[in-house]
Amino acid sequence: MKVLFLNNYPMDEKWRMWKENLTAGHHLWGVTQFEKYGLELRILPHEKYTFLKKISEKLKLLGNLDQQLRILLKQNEFDAIYTGHYYNTFLLAFLRRIGLFKKPIFAAAHQSLPTSPFVRLFFKYVVQGHDKLICLSPRIKQQFQNDFQISQEKLEFIDWGIDLPYCDKLVIDKEKEHQVDDSSFILSAGKTHRDYNTLTQALNDTDYNLRIYCTKDSAPDSSYVSNNIQVTYDEEKIVVLSDEEIYKEHKESYAVAIPLDANNHNSHSMIGITSLLDSMAMGKASIVTRNPQIGIDIEQEGIGIWVDNGDVEGWKNAITYLMENPEEAKAMGQRARHLCEAKYNLKTFSDGVGKIVQQALN
Repeated sequence: MKVLFLNNYPMDEKWRMWKENLTAGHHLWGVTQFEKYGLELRILPHEKYTFLKKISEKLKLLGNLDQQLRILLKQNEFDAIYTGHYYNTFLLAFLRRIGLFKKPIFAAAHQSLPTSPFVRLFFKYVVQGHDKLICLSPRIKQQFQNDFQISQEKLEFIDWGIDLPYCDKLVIDKEKEHQVDDSSFILSAGKTHRDYNTLTQALNDTDYNLRIYCTKDSAPDSSYVSNNIQVTYDEEKIVVLSDEEIYKEHKESYAVAIPLDANNHNSHSMIGITSLLDSMAMGKASIVTRNPQIGIDIEQEGIGIWVDNGDVEGWKNAITYLMENPEEAKAMGQRARHLCEAKYNLKTFSDGVGKIVQQALN
């Protein structure tokens, strides 16, 4: 069975880099085990017709027109489609819904939409056209079923997982160069919907060291940044550190802070999940702005502390607690790592996706 794979960023390049051990496999959304399940992976070149992509950016309800129109022209060359984000295939899903597109469509879902009469109709006539929606959070699956009446047989849930061998190799290689010390800084790294202003306000009158790696757009207001806070970004680059550099920072940190802008607009997305998995893989306790969409209850699992959105005092109290209880912080990190090894890892996730696609096609 030939499965054509696409996403909203270049999967052809990600696949090449992963094969050369230059990037983590969890950014390939579960296709790394396809061969094991008798699925022949075909990756759609990410972009060809720039003008169609520009139209797509204005007419978001149609998905990626460049990718979808190319798929329509070559639909005899594959047996099914898998996309790393269901937003990409809105047009194809609609055509499948009304019987004009015959190939099964599988899609990962790590974001929902606010409930409204229009969105309900959109889900009914467009999103429902996907054969399977693989939800990466139980909350998203529940919303799809309860709020948008997506039929149960179309919904699956699998926990997303991190590429542990890749992360471990980077850290081990770095440890060969020098002895990792047990530093006392809090690490916060990320760029999407971050609330660094709240975090820096919480720490600017303390002695706790904080290192932030971000972008110019996501950086905190300079008036909140005191001498114990280091903010690093590159005005011309989105990514300020390489993979091995950022995992080295994780390994040397005391704990990880993930401050999110979890307002109503962003409350339907799993923002923060990548940073949380990075922290867990490196065996660190995490402090995270409360976001039920993430799907991992860090307090119930004993791996971290939730803080309410915009709660300056909450951040200060949580960080103070971890800094004053090093044994508990260490135990949280150990439990987090064990959870990754048992459940939240690339192999488990990719096996789940492979089984779902294989069984549906059979």
